[in-house]
Amino acid sequence: MANIIVSSSRSRNSDISSAINEILEEYGNSVQSIVNQEVESAAKEGVKKLRSKFRAHGRKFYKSIDKKKIEKAGGVFVEFEIYEKAPQYRLAHLLEDGHRTVGANAKVKHTVSLGYFGEIEKWLIKEVPSKILQAINKLK
Repeated sequence: MANIIVSSSRSRNSDISSAINEILEEYGNSVQSIVNQEVESAAKEGVKKLRSKFRAHGRKFYKSIDKKKIEKAGGVFVEFEIYEKAPQYRLAHLLEDGHRTVGANAKVKHTVSLGYFGEIEKWLIKEVPSKILQAINKLK
């Protein structure tokens, strides 16, 4: 078995290792930037999809759906939350989960849950990783 010696001096080894570390750091920064961009674009698209589903429930409710960036101390990647501004968040909960209503003659009925947020969440969980991988593969 043959041994391959890259360099007999320590200075060359440190040059090679620093060059490799620099390349890896640059690649890591590129990946971090791609992930942040894709997460933000997915959040924007999720807001659009939710707004399109909630148009029938009124202009105020439609306009109340928004996204916000969640800052984490020391966090490398960006997180977004899709939410409803007050006071429409109460309506969102009722539409998402369904609720009981009391009709004529005190008949209690249960409304159908619409599940809009659940649909968008499943779509995001499925779609975002594949978009991130596609964007990272374009780096190569």
